[in-house]
Amino acid sequence: MFSLGTWGEILIIAVVALVVVGPKDLPYALSKVGRLVGRLRKFNQEVQLHFNELIQEAERSEIKSSIESASEQNESSKAKKTR
Repeated sequence: MFSLGTWGEILIIAVVALVVVGPKDLPYALSKVGRLVGRLRKFNQEVQLHFNELIQEAERSEIKSSIESASEQNESSKAKKTR
């Protein structure tokens, strides 16, 4: 096709929206779209937050298990030295 750049694409979308929705209902439609985009962004942030929490919990669990295994190895090596 042809390349218009970002502003050209936005202009084409605006013209199509104006023709499809009509000038009377366009502010209402844009308001609804804006609210929908806001809700989607909020949902995305919540999902990312929960995902990051899960990753941190898994990392903590992994670190804890590695510390416990190192502690057990340390205790077993101390027990062997005292014998």
